[in-house]
Amino acid sequence: MKRLFLVGFLSLFLVGLTNAQENADSDKEESKNEFSVFIGGTSNSDATAFTLGIDYKHNFTKVVGVGGFVDYAMGDIQSVLVGPALYLHAWHFEFTVAPAAEFSDTEIVPALRLGTAYKFEIDRFSVSPSLFFDTERVEAPSWVYGLSFGYEL
Repeated sequence: MKRLFLVGFLSLFLVGLTNAQENADSDKEESKNEFSVFIGGTSNSDATAFTLGIDYKHNFTKVVGVGGFVDYAMGDIQSVLVGPALYLHAWHFEFTVAPAAEFSDTEIVPALRLGTAYKFEIDRFSVSPSLFFDTERVEAPSWVYGLSFGYEL
């Protein structure tokens, strides 16, 4: 079940990327789509784990965007966190609010992700120190921290 959900989500994600690339080709001046890779860590009161993630966002305006993310924590914490996200932008700050589902070895648990990032931009590339608070990750709230490397499509 977990793999089927993850494969379905990634398939929709890749279809979105294909459409985003077509839209970006027709409008070179203003990019509305961004793909990012996240590298960092996840810590709760019991454990710490290395975390990798990917996310996609479509910006409707300079202030509001929507998208989705997948984070995989490996090590002392073994889980995958998947969800749609609402992104709010103010100056170079980006705020994230995201309902999510956590897939661990034993169960699927609903979660809420709240976070912030500060974006440093160089042409179409960006680097963003990021900090997230996940309300549920293996039955304990977690802090997720690291760097996101983005590319505007």
